[in-house]
Amino acid sequence: MLGQEKPQDFELVELLIREAGSNVASTSTQQGSDFESFKARFQSYVDQVPSYLHSVAKQGFFPHFFLGSFSTFIDTEIAAKLDIEKICFCFDGPQTLKVAVIRKGNIKGKKDVIDKIRLFVISEKGAPSATQKFSYGELRDALGRSQPARFQPVFDNQGELRIKSVTIDKGNVNQQGVLVAVENKKLHEDDALKDKFQEIKRRLWQNPESDIAKLTDSDAEEVSKPLEKILKKVSEIHSEYRDSLVYANQAREAAHHGFVAGALVNFRYRYNLRVYLEQFAGRGYADIVLVPRGKDRSLNAVPIIIELKAGTGTGTTPGSAFR
Repeated sequence: MLGQEKPQDFELVELLIREAGSNVASTSTQQGSDFESFKARFQSYVDQVPSYLHSVAKQGFFPHFFLGSFSTFIDTEIAAKLDIEKICFCFDGPQTLKVAVIRKGNIKGKKDVIDKIRLFVISEKGAPSATQKFSYGELRDALGRSQPARFQPVFDNQGELRIKSVTIDKGNVNQQGVLVAVENKKLHEDDALKDKFQEIKRRLWQNPESDIAKLTDSDAEEVSKPLEKILKKVSEIHSEYRDSLVYANQAREAAHHGFVAGALVNFRYRYNLRVYLEQFAGRGYADIVLVPRGKDRSLNAVPIIIELKAGTGTGTTPGSAFR
């Protein structure tokens, strides 16, 4: 069942990466007793958001959400299992994120091209259509120009590559919520070099699973120690890419909110880390509520409230929000 509590051995970004290698469009079809489709899992997650009045409704929330996932994914156990060599990204406006995932190994023919190169466009509906295209020039930029011989088979078989396109339609969120569409698309013919992709750095958060596992302690004071380290690491990773980020007007706080949530969601299924967005709390909404039940499904998990604020004026600090 979709709501079952037992830990799973996958995460959302892993499902997305795996499905990009199949060149088969994601569906919401139930497979066995679990939803193994990225689209179904992600749609289920956003369906649980109780309020679309704040950050989730603002431009850029979801592209930054996925950047938070990809940029913290690189040092996880799952990334090692998938033989990830490198991940590169760029923003094409505030509503579109482009990601290239390169897996380790030689690339000799079209089978290797499909297996080793995974390309993604995550975009909010309403973004200019031109920004939602992943071009050959962008592919050259993402692969880098230091190993031209290694990647030549990619361009010899460029017709085999597909882009996994994830479109998030917020529409009238108060009536229909958020709708997720996942499609396979072809590379755009433009071959001009863009020189804008940024490689995600490794070892910025070493052994993240160990820190997440410590959140399941039933003592609030003990939970606060790993929590402080986790949030510090996520903030440091975010700061590493500050020159490559693009924000919509008056949406910087929402973008940071999305980034933090996306980073934490990387541990949602393996560690029963419930990551709730925009929860009703007091006289407002809590940006993020964590319930870290862990692999043992602890019944004594300490709920964690995370509040993000941009600015220093009256009413714009985390302290005022908590009060």
